[in-house]
Amino acid sequence: PAYFMDFETINPAVPIWARTRPYEQITFQFSVHKLSEAGELSHTDFLDISGTDPRLGFVVALVDAVGTNGPVYVYNKGFEGSCLSITQDLWQNNIRCMPRLYWQLSIVLLISCQSQESIFITQPNKEAGA
Repeated sequence: PAYFMDFETINPAVPIWARTRPYEQITFQFSVHKLSEAGELSHTDFLDISGTDPRLGFVVALVDAVGTNGPVYVYNKGFEGSCLSITQDLWQNNIRCMPRLYWQLSIVLLISCQSQESIFITQPNKEAGA
């Protein structure tokens, strides 16, 4: 399977929960779309609006949502990776998706390059009088 993940954070200037610092990115919501080998798409999400520290519930639900294998595509690998790293360090939890994170733009670039390559191959050679 392949997973497409997006999550949201808040970064309060004044820390709200214990073990947080000013402007720290706090994960509280995610959306994961799973593309199965059969081409079927399913969706899982998480949103914590309880008012308590959302990070533990977030990581437990995320670990369950992304399974143990398959690439996890994200919009901004640097941002999502750093937020997950901080969360993993905090909760001493094995977030299995971290080494499987890929930048979503890599898919677009791959498709674009393949499309451009086929265009170049099928273009007639104008210098040869075609």
